[in-house]
Amino acid sequence: MINLNRRRTLALAVGGTALATQLPAVLRAAERQAALRYPLRLSANENPWGPGPAARLALAAAIDDSCRYPMESSARLLAAIAAKENLSADNVAIGSGSAELLNVLATGWCARKRLVSAWPTFNQIHTMAASVGADIVHVPVDAALRHDLPALDAAVNGNTGIVYVCNPNNPTGTVVPAAALRDFCKSIGERALVVIDEAYLDFADPAATGSMVELVRSGANVVVLRTFSKLHGLAGLRVGYALARPDLIKKIRGPHLAIPNGAGLAAALASLGDQ
Repeated sequence: MINLNRRRTLALAVGGTALATQLPAVLRAAERQAALRYPLRLSANENPWGPGPAARLALAAAIDDSCRYPMESSARLLAAIAAKENLSADNVAIGSGSAELLNVLATGWCARKRLVSAWPTFNQIHTMAASVGADIVHVPVDAALRHDLPALDAAVNGNTGIVYVCNPNNPTGTVVPAAALRDFCKSIGERALVVIDEAYLDFADPAATGSMVELVRSGANVVVLRTFSKLHGLAGLRVGYALARPDLIKKIRGPHLAIPNGAGLAAALASLGDQ
């Protein structure tokens, strides 16, 4: 039997009133959670709402073409990306997620060479670079968890293949101001290829940083990477792209490790135009 006295009775009454007041908000939160496609796996930074409406329609329509190799879909997406970024089709390479493109860059530029990056950061390129005998130099982020640009510069030597900058950085969430990063890319680009991973740029404050695609337009020794995995919610469909000078793109396209899937390409194309 529950022992009730006046104090406990009053506490239960107050608690019940508070719960009744909060119940609509609690129910709305539960409904939102139930609508998510996945648990919130913070280590993966997934978009739990999944693809947008246009991408979902494109996915359904793409089922009939699943028996075909997606050359035409790839060409359409490539042209759309080039138009969006005010570039030529020769400035764009599509990959099975930006992870595949990071692997291609590691094998193409880091074999028995040096890879320089901040640490901690996204480690996909480090894993592949290590497998091809790269000298991997981790430059610790500063006290504010930001890229230490002078220290990264100092770590570059004559045998450096790539300097990798994830901006915004995963997992610290910090950004490099656009002007500082632009100057850094121009300086380092005279000695090594600079790879700017902009997977999370859609989530950054535009006043805090910016894309380095303008350096691609000016012919700098820079590769900019983007993905449809995060904002577009297509992580499971594996579509990413690289933006760079035509000579760099030609080298990136050469050793493709996989053919992007047609359904993913169709969803990406639809999502690209879905604001």
